[in-house]
Amino acid sequence: MSRQRFRKGFTLIEMMVTLAIMSVVMVGIFKVFDEGMQLFRTNARAADAQTAAIKVMSLISAEVVNATPEVSANYESGSGYLPGLVFATSLTDTGATRFDDVNGQIFWQRYICYYFVADPSGDQDGKLFRAELPVPDDTIRGGPGNRDVNTVVKPFIRSTTTNDFAADTNAKKRLIADGISGFNVTIYDGKEGGNTAGAKDVVFDITVEAGNPASQNVRNGYYIKVGSRVAPRG
Repeated sequence: MSRQRFRKGFTLIEMMVTLAIMSVVMVGIFKVFDEGMQLFRTNARAADAQTAAIKVMSLISAEVVNATPEVSANYESGSGYLPGLVFATSLTDTGATRFDDVNGQIFWQRYICYYFVADPSGDQDGKLFRAELPVPDDTIRGGPGNRDVNTVVKPFIRSTTTNDFAADTNAKKRLIADGISGFNVTIYDGKEGGNTAGAKDVVFDITVEAGNPASQNVRNGYYIKVGSRVAPRG
């Protein structure tokens, strides 16, 4: 007499329990994966923002050092003007400086302005621009550039604001960086590093910010702040 074997299968309840357990496991795996991807994207954005801020700072610092205090003016955040810096440079398009053959005076070549336009929505997508205008050629010695600091270059710097550069359709403008949440140029107060108080008149503190300053309260947020102290020494 032969024996007939029967194989017992899964009941409906067992299948439902198994599916429920698998669903919980899969949701957990997806959540961990999603959080990891969000963290990766945040770190990538933070790294890109830091790189951009450092490049901006390097560019500004390299140009400001070719100015002098008398042909430089800063506009702080909260001043009523676009935060930024206006100055004259002696460098020509080839990177050289022209001097008067007779008395060695500098021929100032261009007026340069860096200005920050905040995100109108209040978010962190502000933009930093660079604008420039030519210095009118010297009426006596000819161009390129102008030697007359007291009646030509300095008065222009003192009377032409960051807002004026932003509104001037003749100014040559280009976007330097976007995704910037803050930009400010202040006069160094001379209190750090044992410097004398007189240093505050010739040194600028420049800061570039990206991200949310309150990032510690924001999930996967970031905040980058890069600062530099630059002396316009001509």
